[in-house]
Amino acid sequence: MKPVLGKPQFKKGAKVSFVWRGIELKGFVAIVDSYGTFEQHEEPSYDIWSFLGEEVCLYKHCRESTVSHCDEELRRLESALNDILND
Repeated sequence: MKPVLGKPQFKKGAKVSFVWRGIELKGFVAIVDSYGTFEQHEEPSYDIWSFLGEEVCLYKHCRESTVSHCDEELRRLESALNDILND
């Protein structure tokens, strides 16, 4: 499905797979930018929580064309985010 500006496919909290600099990662949508960002206005983008090695990282401005649904359990990430966000 081709990305449509203003009509994001994913909501906050969705489990997703995404490609960041050629690497496939899995995580949770933190922020939805329905109309893109200051960098691009062609498609929605997302800020996504995932791991960078052993550290939790927020990946910014991930274009919707690089994001897909993820059905895997992400318990380790979910636990780490609960610790961070509830601190």
